[in-house]
Amino acid sequence: MAESSLPFKAIDRRLIVLNVGANLIGALLTFLFFSVVFPLPTDQASLRRLSPLSLAAFVVVMIVLILIGSFWDKRRNDQIREWYNRLQDSKPGAEVPVAVQRVVLGANPRAAIASLLLWVMAGLFFGWFGSPGSWNYFLVAFGGIVGVGGVLTTAVVYFATDLLWRPVLPVFFPAGKMSAVRTFRLSALGRLLIVFGLIALWPSVLLVALSLQRARALLIPPTQPSIRTS
Repeated sequence: MAESSLPFKAIDRRLIVLNVGANLIGALLTFLFFSVVFPLPTDQASLRRLSPLSLAAFVVVMIVLILIGSFWDKRRNDQIREWYNRLQDSKPGAEVPVAVQRVVLGANPRAAIASLLLWVMAGLFFGWFGSPGSWNYFLVAFGGIVGVGGVLTTAVVYFATDLLWRPVLPVFFPAGKMSAVRTFRLSALGRLLIVFGLIALWPSVLLVALSLQRARALLIPPTQPSIRTS
């Protein structure tokens, strides 16, 4: 039977570091987007000055969501760990229930979906509580948080988890034949399309959104105050 030389604890630790690190980087990019890229230059300052309270709220909420994302799938993770250790002790792989094999193969999509859902929660939180009653602010905050940090972080988590999870698969599938277990698996073409979208389409969409924002600002008469969305 094929075995992994890595203990499950080491693999699990790497996955936790990956999720925390990817979400922190996504949070930093989102913060820079809203404080540097998105705001219109006013007077001679191009950077938006954030109050310490806003910055503290952003940091606290993101840390809480990252911690939730790191431990939300603990039940399935414990199940995988139990079977991984038993198989490492030379228990025949044929005795692994199909349901457990399906859980193992679904680790990648679950990690990516969890990351995306947490970013959606962050977008809803900051969009609603940032300026209650302002639909324009909600759309800008939600779209920026999910469209900038959420999209990038979800993609990084999916592909990096796929790489770190590979040592686990031979333990549960010593003879291969992973296609015999029916579960969601992203094809090679699907992965190429995602990479193409991140490289070519995603930056273009952000540039179009920023261009439209600047164009609408030019239509505002100079005698009227600018409408600030953040």
